[in-house]
Amino acid sequence: MIDGKQVERLLDGCFYAKKLTETLPPLPQGVQQRQNFVLQEVYRITNRQGFCRVSDIAHALNTSMPSITRMVGDLERRGFLRKKTDPRDKRVVLVELMAPGLLYVRRSHAFHQEWAENIDGITEQDVETVIRALQKLRQAMPEKLPDLDDYEQND
Repeated sequence: MIDGKQVERLLDGCFYAKKLTETLPPLPQGVQQRQNFVLQEVYRITNRQGFCRVSDIAHALNTSMPSITRMVGDLERRGFLRKKTDPRDKRVVLVELMAPGLLYVRRSHAFHQEWAENIDGITEQDVETVIRALQKLRQAMPEKLPDLDDYEQND
């Protein structure tokens, strides 16, 4: 069991990780970080199963269908994705990367690969440990701040 000081250290690590992500190469103009996740998922899902449904993206990103639908529509208007009806089931919307979207995802993967080649001393187990710790941290986060009147001032 960890204490409050260790939680503070974890949050310091999260802040450092956020700062690290801010040094990544810029996203294409007008593309937001959450839309980057959509592009990456379309690529992964399509490579895994040969097609990608809007619902697959929502499930993979644990995000609502209306939110994913809006992001997909915006990315389609920008020319990164194309929506089409599934010929086997007209109710299903399929999504595919267009040339600019595919180029962006491939450049992103190349950057990640080059970065990985420069990292020494971090194992796959280390990566999985960090991910699990962050997931546990998020799950355990209180929904609201405690009432400070319930605590004695010890500072």
